[in-house]
Amino acid sequence: MIPTDIYLRIENDFGPAAAKSVYQQLLADVPEGLSNGTRPRQLRCIIHLANGDLEKLVYYTQICLKDTRDVMFAAEYRQTGPGFGTKLERIHDFNLPFGESTNHDGSL
Repeated sequence: MIPTDIYLRIENDFGPAAAKSVYQQLLADVPEGLSNGTRPRQLRCIIHLANGDLEKLVYYTQICLKDTRDVMFAAEYRQTGPGFGTKLERIHDFNLPFGESTNHDGSL
């Protein structure tokens, strides 16, 4: 079962008229059982990165199908610091529903 927050975010980002078709296509394209994480987490990462852009949605879906870790890394982490001092900071946890995945200061 796909959590309700995913459909609501699609509706918010892509508009009510397109939401159903975007949702159905995303579910058809991203199967259950991909490695490294759960389907809801993977879907949230794709939707977050797409930010309401259908071309980006297709792009990040394709990336997810190649290696789910790439999409999760891009959606959930940011790099801070220069060069070899670069650190990773987790800014989202898309295991959690949209709206609960980020602290106000960007940390979890």
